[in-house]
Amino acid sequence: MSSSNDYVRIARFLSQGRSMVWIRIINRKGSAPRDVGTNCLLLDGNTLVGSIGGGQMEFEALKMARRLFLKKKSLRYALQLNGKRCRYIRNDMWGQC
Repeated sequence: MSSSNDYVRIARFLSQGRSMVWIRIINRKGSAPRDVGTNCLLLDGNTLVGSIGGGQMEFEALKMARRLFLKKKSLRYALQLNGKRCRYIRNDMWGQC
C-alpha cells in the first residue's frame, strides 16, 4: 500500500467504523527492502493491509502497532535494526529502517 490513494483508502476504512494504526517508512539509512513512503495499515488490531517489506522490520513494527492499538495512542518512533537486534527510539530523529 503506497500510492496517492492511501488517504482515500484510510478514509474509506474510517467511514466503515474501523480502527487502525498507520505504519509508514519516512526515512531510512542504508539498504532496505522498501522505499521511503511505503506504508501499511493494521486494521482492528489484527488485519494487515499492505507491507513495509516483511522480515524483522515488519515484525517489530507490527508488534509496536498492536501495542498502540490497544492503548489507543499515537506515537512516532524509530525502529533501528543492526542485523541482530531491534530497538525503538522515541524521538524526532529516525534511525535505520
